[in-house]
Amino acid sequence: MPPFDSDWIVQDEDDEVELDEQNYSSQRAAILFCIDITPEILEPRVSPEGDKGPCALEVIFQAAADLQKRKIVHGPGDAVGIMLFNTSETKGDIVKPNMYLYQHVSQVNAPDIQKLLQLLSEAEDNPEYFSALFSPSDKYVSMHNLFLTCSHVLRDGVPKVTSKRVFFFTDRDDPELGDKTKIRAAQKAVEDLYNAGIEIQPFFMAQPGQPFEVHNFYSKVFSRPGDELGDDVTVNVHETFDKLLTDMRLHEATTRTLFNIPMQLGDGLTIGVKAYGLVTEQRKGTYKYFSNMGKSMEEVFPKTVYLDEEQEREVSKESIVFGYQFGTGQLESTGEEDMDVDVSVIKDKVFYTPEEMKAFRTFNINPSIKILGFKDIKTLPFDANVKHSIFIHPNEAAFTGSIRTFKALLDSMLNKQKYALTRCVFRRNSAMIFCAMLPQEELRDEDEHQIEPAGFHLIPLPYADDIRQPTVERSAHCSPQLRKAAVNVIQRMVYSAGYNPDDIPNPALVLHYGFLQAEAFGEEYNPEEDFNDKSAPRFNVIQRRAGEYMEVWHQALDQDPEAAEMAIEPKVGAKRKAGAVDELVVRAHYDDDTLNKLTVEQLKTYLKAHSQPYSGKKNDLIERVQD
Repeated sequence: MPPFDSDWIVQDEDDEVELDEQNYSSQRAAILFCIDITPEILEPRVSPEGDKGPCALEVIFQAAADLQKRKIVHGPGDAVGIMLFNTSETKGDIVKPNMYLYQHVSQVNAPDIQKLLQLLSEAEDNPEYFSALFSPSDKYVSMHNLFLTCSHVLRDGVPKVTSKRVFFFTDRDDPELGDKTKIRAAQKAVEDLYNAGIEIQPFFMAQPGQPFEVHNFYSKVFSRPGDELGDDVTVNVHETFDKLLTDMRLHEATTRTLFNIPMQLGDGLTIGVKAYGLVTEQRKGTYKYFSNMGKSMEEVFPKTVYLDEEQEREVSKESIVFGYQFGTGQLESTGEEDMDVDVSVIKDKVFYTPEEMKAFRTFNINPSIKILGFKDIKTLPFDANVKHSIFIHPNEAAFTGSIRTFKALLDSMLNKQKYALTRCVFRRNSAMIFCAMLPQEELRDEDEHQIEPAGFHLIPLPYADDIRQPTVERSAHCSPQLRKAAVNVIQRMVYSAGYNPDDIPNPALVLHYGFLQAEAFGEEYNPEEDFNDKSAPRFNVIQRRAGEYMEVWHQALDQDPEAAEMAIEPKVGAKRKAGAVDELVVRAHYDDDTLNKLTVEQLKTYLKAHSQPYSGKKNDLIERVQD
């Protein structure tokens, strides 16, 4: 078993906060575009209609530019680099002969992107520009040297990143021409990349009329020992640019782990698991504070200082302890007229050290997941959850045999239709919770692309204190005629394909990043022309499909006696409590990104009304309101 403190990824914080993707800002990722330069990849493609289009290299460079433009606003701490191999010219200090390091792996920035856009602009005016600048070499680079160089470029470019990946592009299916010695050397180099935490994402491009045979070389080299990756490598063959770009967008996001902890199946049986957040709300990036220093704008950083209330002097954080206070300390009369002396209520204060407060939350249990038992899936209520579920997957690096044991448990629970009741402590300072561990079977489409991965969902279960009973004593009823009229409207407005979140980006974020990106690159941005709100209702289609039925529903509604009842108006003149805040006001401040203008009391009142924790500093309260 690996040492707990060094090999397990857990979080240790002073204050308990919600476990989500907020810590992703500190998890930097690096992507290296590794492109094979061949005569075919430089030739313009001809569309089925006979139109002459761009070459494959131009499409890849455009995709690299678009990726960096997205990352400069979504992931400004990430890094991107571009390296070409099998070129006649050699460029770069750490690369082998016939390799061209066009862009060093460095944090995404506007100058590098503008340089790339200028290159694409020149290539658009001159179709032979890429062929002249990156002419192919007669000598092929050995794949062993290529993968070794990828490791060096990523290591020297950004050594301190959480995730390192190589986007590998080629249209040659047998680069070593069947040489077994070179194949073994390439396998060893790829294995070293995997051991260093570097992932390889291949994008194979099949030329028209020439099938790409993955099993000639790449299925042997890219497969991990003990893993069944041959099929996964096969599905990365692309015959059109559209499929290539779509696959790139799917693999663009880095799968960052929430935590990496052991899972105890029983006494003496422990495996390693990694956790991922499958769904989280995407918000605008956190803005920073700057101060005008005359010649330049310098970033300023907030600093928290603790003050003694009586002496008004700064107190060091080390001398602060946690405490609870009982009583108000005010003077109260005894109620007897003959007594001249009032008796004060004593302030009872109970103090605890940070270690004791931590023990109250964690019960001195190290971060882990422990299976307590199994129950039928049908006994799990659909509403028995208090927050987003967490998806877990085996971690073979923590314990050898984790994948095999994990898969056996998953298959058994799927066959028996069971879920597991688990006791979970996700971080060193988080409260213990109970979760339902729900199995999920892997799903693939007709093209063998993975739709749903195999694994477990950890669904946080509520305690008795979390259950709230609805205050509605009587539900609203309507006549059968009104119900039938509403059903007719709904049936004609149903999307047959269902809701696909990938097709509808957040319009507020699209507009925000559109202005931000245009400002960063000195471009013009006209929302009326450049902004397309895909979430906007299609009123013409709605009117054409359901307009007549809506009129019928309105007429039935006017005749329904339930709809004629008047709602009880709230009492006028009721005095608002101190600190009370209307929810619409909070939402308005949230939309304007001005929650910091609300008082601490208003933020706490809002959190109390929504059954959320309301202790902590103002910044913590704002984060909870945003969540």
